[in-house]
Amino acid sequence: MRKFAIALAIFSVTFLYAPPAGGVGLPAGTRFQVVAQATYTDAVGTIYDSGPVSLTLTVEQVAGVSIEPGTDTGLATPGDDYYVPIRIINTGNGIDAFALTSSSSNGWNTAIVYDDNADGIHQPTEQTVISVAGLIVADGYSPCFARVSVPSNAKSDDTLRVGATSNFDPRKSSQVQLNVRVPKAPSVTITTPSAAESFTVTEPLLTLGGTASGGLSITRVEWRTNSGASGTCTGTTTWSTNAIRLALGANVITVTATDTAGRTASDTCTVTYSDPNPPTITITSPTTESTYTTNEPTIDISGTASDDVAVVSVTWST
Repeated sequence: MRKFAIALAIFSVTFLYAPPAGGVGLPAGTRFQVVAQATYTDAVGTIYDSGPVSLTLTVEQVAGVSIEPGTDTGLATPGDDYYVPIRIINTGNGIDAFALTSSSSNGWNTAIVYDDNADGIHQPTEQTVISVAGLIVADGYSPCFARVSVPSNAKSDDTLRVGATSNFDPRKSSQVQLNVRVPKAPSVTITTPSAAESFTVTEPLLTLGGTASGGLSITRVEWRTNSGASGTCTGTTTWSTNAIRLALGANVITVTATDTAGRTASDTCTVTYSDPNPPTITITSPTTESTYTTNEPTIDISGTASDDVAVVSVTWST
């Protein structure tokens, strides 16, 4: 039997397409060819050539997406819309579109708005709400804004969540959380004549004072009593009331501070007014003496009564 010593060699592997320099790899649909050739030598030194063999391969599409937040645009203003620039980036290797979602941790209204001129700065005319980004070429992006409507009474920060899901392969998605910073809520504190929640006074007129602050400017401080009396304080960050006339007994006084966004904060105290001076009363007719004798079956008595606050009523009994 004739024996052969066989030596195999692959001479070349030839790529007919050079991949791009970007991070997406070979674009979907790219075709490239692998060419191989083998030679062998038999026992007597005869060389045999198999000839070239080629194999053509086609790159399948692979989906991918990422969300890139832009520069922080500062504090959100209560009562206004707040916009965060974002980019929806196609990290796959083929043309794709991406379904968009957005939500607020506080339940505020949200949307994704297209950035018409792709400058990352929201213009008042840029109001096109989109639910799909694309079609986007491989390694391309769609410029957008994540929008949240901040209520006028907002007093806490919010987390704005944005998601993008590939239409080609819904298993591929990306999410990002954006911090929405809201200016510190206003606060107001009664400090004089007492910082206590309840206290007692013996004078009918009372002046309160205190402080107010917040992330926005305080525009006004006002007071109101449970009897309906009200007024505007002098000053804002440091304020004082005018003289408040108290009713006998418990008086509930509420002081309210308002900032430029219309947000409010209140502090309340209960002031008990106790009159230290009892009223005086004097019988002047028919006599000023402590005893009196008469032969008449009826008698009229009159006199005077006074008080440093007010005389409410005069009664008699026998």
